Amino acid sequence: MNIKKFSRIFIIIGLSIFIFINNSCETPTKLFSWFDSTYNGGYIDNILVLAVVKDLEYKNAYENEIVKILSKRGIHSIESSKILSTNKSYSQEDFDSIISENNLNFILIVKYLGTEIEKVDAKGRTFYKYYKKTLKSTLRQGYYEIHRTVVVEVSLFSASNQKIIWLATAKTTNAYDINDLANSLAKEIINNLEGKKLINRIKNN
Repeated sequence: MNIKKFSRIFIIIGLSIFIFINNSCETPTKLFSWFDSTYNGGYIDNILVLAVVKDLEYKNAYENEIVKILSKRGIHSIESSKILSTNKSYSQEDFDSIISENNLNFILIVKYLGTEIEKVDAKGRTFYKYYKKTLKSTLRQGYYEIHRTVVVEVSLFSASNQKIIWLATAKTTNAYDINDLANSLAKEIINNLEGKKLINRIKNN
């Protein structure tokens, strides 16, 4: 085997491993949505992104990631943290004034619903032991996995009439960190909105 042929094989194997690692490290988000089929207002723009999360680090991560992706698509949006105070309770009139002053047409709300923790046993059982329920599941390292799923509700409202246009529940499993979680969620939200033709589809160059 000559050196050039060997090099090509090595490069192909290296790329395959790289692609596999990157794909396997992606955090999966599953999103289930509802859409008001009577909506005829066209593509959304000028959006307030509001994350209802007690932890400010998570709140900022959600809002920043969604705004960043929308901005890349040429869609104007703003994080609630830039125009709303977390220490203040706003009246309907206050909120309406803020929406009007910032020329916002839509409100996208991300509400944290909770975290599901699931333990999945891989080994350590026999049929008879499982049937009789006489022995506890084996919990040695390598015999079970813990899966953490973050659940959020995402709502899109029209600012003019306050009616809901789109509603979704999203579940993100096994995020490595806050940024990984926020990025996976934001991408799935944008993809779903695009599928409902609320956001213009990106044209491939």
